[in-house]
Amino acid sequence: MTHPETALPYPGSTIFFHDRPAPGVLRLWLDTGLAGNAITHENHREFSTIWPAVATDDEARVVIVQGGDGALCEGGDLSFLPPLLDDGTLRATVRDDIVALVRNIIECPKPIITAIEGTCTGGGLAMALMADIPVAARSAVLVDAHVVAGLACGDHAAFAWPLLMGMAKAKYHLLTARPLTADEAERNGLIARCVDDADLHDDVLDIATTIARYHPDGVSLTKRSAGGWYQMAMPIFEMSASHEASGFAGDGVRELLTRAGMGGTDA
Repeated sequence: MTHPETALPYPGSTIFFHDRPAPGVLRLWLDTGLAGNAITHENHREFSTIWPAVATDDEARVVIVQGGDGALCEGGDLSFLPPLLDDGTLRATVRDDIVALVRNIIECPKPIITAIEGTCTGGGLAMALMADIPVAARSAVLVDAHVVAGLACGDHAAFAWPLLMGMAKAKYHLLTARPLTADEAERNGLIARCVDDADLHDDVLDIATTIARYHPDGVSLTKRSAGGWYQMAMPIFEMSASHEASGFAGDGVRELLTRAGMGGTDA
């Protein structure tokens, strides 16, 4: 269990638990019940459907998302891939979930702060970095390794990273799949802050309580205005998500699974 016993299930969710540590602050604890808060086909959709619910939470002015036991979310492992090889309907569902995750975070009127711990990849990384204020523990590692599986970096990075860190740096890390330490991510503008591990949860709570003191109109309209940069680039995102989804049936995935001893060579 990665959430405190005092945290209650958030309405409509099986993997997000919540408490309210300060006035106006909603804290969501991600707990998929799996090591590293892994993503599966069973819980994938909840990473996107949580945000419309948060948007209508009248008690929340700002949202914190964090994991526990030293991990926010390590994304899906190789077991996520085999069901996608020959199931076009499932690939389309995953694509829709990817698009909804990013869109719903951008369109949620409440500022979202993520506390990044451990190795953060895949959909977990998309959630972490599409948040308004990503804060990472110094020991955290961020990596987008889609190209290793012959996949487009379609769940946020090909469209968001060039805006956050510049095109040259974004292409370098996405095409090489080289990880970034939290210090590197902060220096390159990929996250807002890098703090000592012991200070992470206190730091994000301090940021959240500061924002919660301000009038929500100014906060939400500032978020919406800044989010216009992402809205302008949305066609790039949707194209990259489609490329990723089609790649789930591609030779790169089959070769990766074969090397891992998980099959994937059938046509």
